[in-house]
Amino acid sequence: MTPLERAAALERAGRLAEAADVLRAAPPGDARTLSTLGRVLLRLGQWREGAAAYEAALRLAPADPESLANYGVALAEMGALERAVDAYARALAADPNHAIAHYNLGNALRELRRFDGAIASYGRALRLQPGWPEANTNLGLVYAAIGRTDDALAAYGRTLAARPDHALAHNGIGLVFQARGELARAIAHFDRAIALAPEFAQARSNRAQLALLHGDFARGWPEYEWRLRVPGHAIPRTAAPRWDGGAIDGRTLLVRAEQGLGDTVQLVRFAPVLAARGARVVLETQPSIEHLMRTCPGLAAVVPRGEALPPHDLETPIASVPYRLGVTLDSIPRAVPYLAADAKLAAAAARRIRHRGTFAVGIAWQGNPVFPQDCHRSMPLRHFAPLAAVPGVRLFSLQKGPGAEQLAAAPFPVEDLGAALDASGGAFTDTAAAMMALDLVVVSDSAVAHVAGALGRPVWVVLPLTPDWRWLLEREDTPWYPTMRLFRQRRLGEWDEVFGRVAAALGAAAAASAGGAPPGRAATRARAGTTARTPEPSAGGRREAPGRGRTRAGGASPGRAGPRRPRRSR
Repeated sequence: MTPLERAAALERAGRLAEAADVLRAAPPGDARTLSTLGRVLLRLGQWREGAAAYEAALRLAPADPESLANYGVALAEMGALERAVDAYARALAADPNHAIAHYNLGNALRELRRFDGAIASYGRALRLQPGWPEANTNLGLVYAAIGRTDDALAAYGRTLAARPDHALAHNGIGLVFQARGELARAIAHFDRAIALAPEFAQARSNRAQLALLHGDFARGWPEYEWRLRVPGHAIPRTAAPRWDGGAIDGRTLLVRAEQGLGDTVQLVRFAPVLAARGARVVLETQPSIEHLMRTCPGLAAVVPRGEALPPHDLETPIASVPYRLGVTLDSIPRAVPYLAADAKLAAAAARRIRHRGTFAVGIAWQGNPVFPQDCHRSMPLRHFAPLAAVPGVRLFSLQKGPGAEQLAAAPFPVEDLGAALDASGGAFTDTAAAMMALDLVVVSDSAVAHVAGALGRPVWVVLPLTPDWRWLLEREDTPWYPTMRLFRQRRLGEWDEVFGRVAAALGAAAAASAGGAPPGRAATRARAGTTARTPEPSAGGRREAPGRGRTRAGGASPGRAGPRRPRRSR
C-alpha cells in the first residue's frame, strides 16, 4: 500500500492526525502527496501548515486548480483575503467550471464588502450547481447587506426549497422581515431556526434583541447572553469568576467592553450603580475611547484593551450588566451628563463654532459600514439638504472615516470639523468638545449619537424603520438619553420624508432660539412618546468545509444572519 493509499484509508476512518503523519513521512517531491497533506491539515484546522503544504505542491504543479482552490481556503481562514481572491482567480483560470472556487471567491469578496463581485461569483456557482443551498444562503446574505430585501428573500426561499431544515436560512429570513418591520414573521423564523438548531447562538441573540426592542427586558436580557456564544464574539475569560449579579461589596469587578464604541458609551452609565453597591469598578475599554471613559464617575480605573489587567475578584461583559442588575425600562439610569468634554478643548471649539445669530447644528450620517444592518441605518449626506435650507442654521460635519468623502460633492454648505477631530486625543475627544459648542446634533444611529446623549447635549437621531433594540418602538423619546429625540422612518429606505420632519422641527427650534429661548431648550423639545409595545407572541453563509463538502453551523456578531464561511475542497 502506498503512502497515499494508507493516508486515504486513515482519512476515511477519521484518523486525520495519523493520515497527516503518513503523508509527512512520504518521499518528497510529489505534488499529489503534498496537496493531499494540505487538505488533511485544513480538515484539522491547521491553516498555516496547510497553506505551506499547498505552496510546496504549487511549486511542483503551479496550475493545479484543486491545490489553488484549497490554498485560497487556507489563506481566507488566516485572514489573508486578498491573497485568497488571487488564489481562487488562478484556480478559475485553470478550470472555469470549478463551482467550489466560484463559491469560495464569492465568500471572500463578501467579506471584503465587494458585493457586486460576490453576487456574480455566487451566480456562477449556482449555474454550475443549481439549487446549492449554501450558495443561495450566502447570496441572500449579500442581498440583505445591500438592502435588496426582495432578492434576499428569494435566495433564502430557494435554500428552503432544497433544504427546509436550513436553520441559517430561517435566521436570515428573520432578519430581513425584521428590517422590513414585519416583526411577528421575524420572530417566527427565529423560532424555527432555534427549533432546528437549539444551540444556534446567533438566532437566539437575534430573538433576544427583538424582545428588547419591544421593551420586554425580562425576556430579552437572559436570552441576550447567547451573544457570548456567537463565534467571533466571545470574550476570553480571565481567571476570575463571571459575576452572576450577587453581592459585590468590597470586591473589584472588571467590566469589559465587548461590542462597538457606542455600546460602551451607552452602558458605562452603570458604573456608578455598581460603585454604589460597594464594588471597585475597573473598565477594560477600547483604546480609542480610553480618555473619554476616564470622565465617567464610578470607575476606579480604566484599562485599554490589550494592556495587562489589574487584579480583580469578578469579571463581566459590559452588555451583561443590565441583566445582572435586573434593569427594567423604569430603572434605566437617566442622569446625564455622565461623560464630560475637556474644558480647554470645549472653549476652543466654542470660539470656532459660535456666531451670533446662527443656530449651529452638528451632523453625521454614516456609521461603521461593517455593522450588519448599516445599509438601513446610514444614509447619504444629500438627505441633510433640507436642514441646510432652514434660515439661520449652519451645519458642521462631525463625520469621520467612511462617509466623509461625500463632503467634497455636498450640494449645500457644510463646515467640515471632522478632518481635524480627534487627531491626537483619541476617538471623540475633540468631537465631544465640539458638541458642547453646538446648539444641536443631528445624526444617524452611530456612536456619535451615544456620545452626544451621554454628554447631555440636545441630539436628534434619525432611525430606520426597524431600529436597533435600544431605541424601542414608536416613541420619539428614549429612556436611555433624556436630551435625545428620535425621528423614525415610516417606510423602509425612505429618508426624504424623515428629513422633511426633521427640517420642520429644526425650523421651529432655530426660530425659538432666535426669539431668546436657550438653545438647548429650543432644540430638545421634551415630549413623551407612546409606550413600548408588548412583544408579539414568539412561537448564514459560510465557506465550504474541506474534505467532504459538509458545512458547519456558525454565527456572527449580534444582528447578523449567523454565517461562518463554509468551504469545501475536493
